[in-house]
Amino acid sequence: MKKRLVLLLTLILIVSSVSFAATSSRRATSGGWAVSSRRATSGGWAVSSRRATSGGWAVSSRRATSGGWAVSSRRATSGGWAVSSRRATSGGWAVSSRRATSGGW
Repeated sequence: MKKRLVLLLTLILIVSSVSFAATSSRRATSGGWAVSSRRATSGGWAVSSRRATSGGWAVSSRRATSGGWAVSSRRATSGGWAVSSRRATSGGWAVSSRRATSGGW
């Protein structure tokens, strides 16, 4: 009886901690290592991935917001960092992009 109680309490603890667990994985690709992680935040799930490309590191993240999904990506180019973001609005998709050049933004 005591073993069953301990097992039940352990199972409840594991199940309750799964919703707040952070998961990560790394795998080898033809271009390099692909790294991804997912963690629970107060606003929802935050998803991010990073991978090695021929030009440099490509970084992207996606997170849930009150208005919808916010998507952003950043990658290294020959001229500098290229940054773009996309988010869902009530009317549709709002897309904005910004990139770094030798003269400025």
